[in-house]
Amino acid sequence: MPQVQVELTSVQLGAVVEWLMLNRAGLSVLIHPETGSDLLDHTDHALWLGSPLSLRLDRL
Repeated sequence: MPQVQVELTSVQLGAVVEWLMLNRAGLSVLIHPETGSDLLDHTDHALWLGSPLSLRLDRL
């Protein structure tokens, strides 16, 4: 499945999340921090806009 990664500052995050909530056109969006734990960032710390997708956690 095609993906796009965007890195944001904490200042930008609120405005971008708000825009995505209104304009994601049915796409699923995963939002997560970078804490140094890829597994936790993609699971416990993750926020999904839309339907969550299955992630290949064994490849993190």
